[in-house]
Amino acid sequence: MKKLQMKWLAMLAMSAGLVGASQVKVQAQPPGGGMRNSPKMRLGRLVMGIGLLERNKTNALTPAQAKRVVAAIAPWRSRATMSDEQAKGVFIKVNTALTTKQKNELDKEAAKFRHHGGGSDRQGGGMNNGQRPSDTQMQDMRKRMEKMRGFFQTYNPFYPPAKYKQLNDMPDRMQSGFKRRFAAQSALLSQLAKKAAKAKH
Repeated sequence: MKKLQMKWLAMLAMSAGLVGASQVKVQAQPPGGGMRNSPKMRLGRLVMGIGLLERNKTNALTPAQAKRVVAAIAPWRSRATMSDEQAKGVFIKVNTALTTKQKNELDKEAAKFRHHGGGSDRQGGGMNNGQRPSDTQMQDMRKRMEKMRGFFQTYNPFYPPAKYKQLNDMPDRMQSGFKRRFAAQSALLSQLAKKAAKAKH
């Protein structure tokens, strides 16, 4: 029963956009879409997009660009909270460090991602073979979702997820996702810091 609850909680989180997608869209999103289009989610997708540019190498960041990105993010790696307004500010600093050519490449990759269905998990029909939780279970999950929404209002994507006690109430799959993305992000920032050191002063 608990496993079923956790599965539905994860599904609710995905539908609300609370789980960071691996989408790399950089440009401003249209109104609506809930948390999926929030400043923090857009910022997360932008940083992941930079990681894609680094891997593809054709439009990788220059040392000077890397220096600007690292400077914009570094102060936030030790702060436990970040507001949406602050996330917008970081997004603008990081986004303006990119060239038009780099942004266009990210737009193309985002289009490919959407074309292939966004990587959504449709295995087993998506609803546990059509079986829905009871009304009581749904109420419990909605309460948990409201707590999660409150958490995401101050959540800082650049702060170690292991230090957030709130994550302990989330499904294991979500916890591992946060940790996996943070590890990849930290590796990217370390890589950019090394490149930034080569920038001309």
